[in-house]
Amino acid sequence: LASCMHQSFVTLARRIKAQNPAIPIVAGGQHATAMSFELLRDSAGAIDLIVVGEGEIVLSEIVSSLPDFSAAKKLDGVAYLDVDGNLVKNKRRNWVDLSTLALLDPRLMEHVPLPLVPVHTFGNTPTRYTDIMFSVGCHRGCPYCFSPVMRGKLRQLSESRIARQLRMLKEAGYDELVLQDDDLLKNKEFFMSLLRLFKEHGLSWQDNGGMELELLDEELVDAIIDSECKSIYIPVNPRQLADRLPTAAAIANVRFLKSLKDAGVYTFTSGIYGV
Repeated sequence: LASCMHQSFVTLARRIKAQNPAIPIVAGGQHATAMSFELLRDSAGAIDLIVVGEGEIVLSEIVSSLPDFSAAKKLDGVAYLDVDGNLVKNKRRNWVDLSTLALLDPRLMEHVPLPLVPVHTFGNTPTRYTDIMFSVGCHRGCPYCFSPVMRGKLRQLSESRIARQLRMLKEAGYDELVLQDDDLLKNKEFFMSLLRLFKEHGLSWQDNGGMELELLDEELVDAIIDSECKSIYIPVNPRQLADRLPTAAAIANVRFLKSLKDAGVYTFTSGIYGV
């Protein structure tokens, strides 16, 4: 969960626990990793465990240990409160090798009614879409964001695995992707290969994870326009504690937003003030 979901997650966990105390509830994500004690404390016992850091492997091990929750509490990468209300945080795991993780199987989403109208993206044309990430981590260390601590430096799926994933989605009838990657533009070659693969598989796309205005250039903008992109989130955020205005590079690149807009790519932004 993200920080803005803290109270709603706690409320939901309490409600579930009140209805069925036997259901184990596990929280994870950047906020849960950064503020494990506060989340567990506020849940008043409703949240049993928190996964600290990357959770793909840890959560699988937690599920395998059930119903023995005492065994789950011994796993690396988990946190919980002891009987005295003190935080116990076990050692974090190493970064996950992305090549060992399974690709997203579209059959897991067959129960979702279609067509879908995206509620967090641009446009209201019913389409079959999925949120997805082809990379994790970020090269930045912005003071308002926990992503580099949560996921480490930028790591990406191989081109062959991405091609397999896109083929699986296309064969299952998917038309559109909503990218949630934190750091799409740092590796320009990788991003350009993504756009090429989207075109090859006939998939339109939107970006909801955010792209750095500072890293845009003419070639990237032209490639984005040519790639059936519908919308891009380009936040204008201070990068360091002392920053109060966008960087000089960001200001110089504002012209690219007009190029995208004129080409029909919906571009939206936000500003983060404070840390």
